[in-house]
Amino acid sequence: MHRRRLKGLVQALKELQQMEISRDQLLLKLGAAKAQFPAAWRLMTLRYLKKLSRSVRRALKFKLRRQKLRQVRRREGLLIAQ
Repeated sequence: MHRRRLKGLVQALKELQQMEISRDQLLLKLGAAKAQFPAAWRLMTLRYLKKLSRSVRRALKFKLRRQKLRQVRRREGLLIAQ
């Protein structure tokens, strides 16, 4: 896992947190982020409000799955050593 990809995804998610957009637009933008950073996407846990009547800030929360990151880095180390 290249740190640059992970940082790019975190930056994109932080920008989405600050936006006041509808739920549908949020889901579309999350899909775009997933397409742009697929490897980093698997390391994140996302939570968002299911029902948004209007645009709400902080409707999105995310967290890095550190154990999964450790596994990925360990696996990459094995590939490099071979």
